[in-house]
Amino acid sequence: MKHTCALLDLYRDGELDDAGRERFQSHLTGCIDCRSRLRMLDNLVFVLKTEKIQQVDLAARIARRAFEPAPTWDALIASCFRPKPAVAAAVAGVLLFAFLWLLPGNRTVSAYTEYEKLLNEAESSNLAGRLLVQNDSELLLQLAPLEE
Repeated sequence: MKHTCALLDLYRDGELDDAGRERFQSHLTGCIDCRSRLRMLDNLVFVLKTEKIQQVDLAARIARRAFEPAPTWDALIASCFRPKPAVAAAVAGVLLFAFLWLLPGNRTVSAYTEYEKLLNEAESSNLAGRLLVQNDSELLLQLAPLEE
């Protein structure tokens, strides 16, 4: 059987004598592998014969690529940052920052907020009217010992 399968190329090329051709044709009726290989080769030959092959001028293509101006650095950098992904990344970053900033545990009390609290307490206790100060820093210095 394997010996007969080896005759496929000779059969396809028309190099078998009449007895060999008849013996291989009878082999084709029982061998699925040889039939599929023969069909595949026939299809390949058909495609190669019907496909129009265009000649390529490799010398011109190589010369055109060789003498193309090299891209500048700014063009290379800009090509890495396509507009849509860059905008999407920036929006995602802003949203993430805003989300993390607004979480209750992440808010820190700033010095300005502490200053506002001290001024409000001083005004509510009418202590500010009794203290004579020239500026806000003097008021803070006087209020700090009173808090303790």
